[in-house]
Amino acid sequence: MNPEHIPITIKRLKDEKLLDDRQFAQAFIQTRLQTSSKGPVLIQNELRAKGVSEHICQDVLSIYSYDKQYEKALKWAEKRSASGKKQSHQMQIQQLRGSLIRKGFTQDVIQDVIRDIQHHKDDEVEWKPL
Repeated sequence: MNPEHIPITIKRLKDEKLLDDRQFAQAFIQTRLQTSSKGPVLIQNELRAKGVSEHICQDVLSIYSYDKQYEKALKWAEKRSASGKKQSHQMQIQQLRGSLIRKGFTQDVIQDVIRDIQHHKDDEVEWKPL
């Protein structure tokens, strides 16, 4: 391809809505919501790494509502806490908090998930010697 055709080709693709960062970002977020347990912070980082502007990222991340975040984070935390029954409840909570942060969930969602997980605390395990 001749280098002088590149800007013309890009303009045509944009005019025909075949090259649209907003549309790409929306589809990307929808796919991540359906196929992963990543939080919005990680998804936003992925979008930025793909060259999507900060402004578009912020706009389209509204797709990932608090309720969707909470549902994903709680489901993941419940599954994770069920596998770590040999540790004290406090140790499980600390590990869950760290994992949810690394998965890219927001602090308000993490707080609410941790609060709700603590309601299911097993006092017997809490007092068991290690």
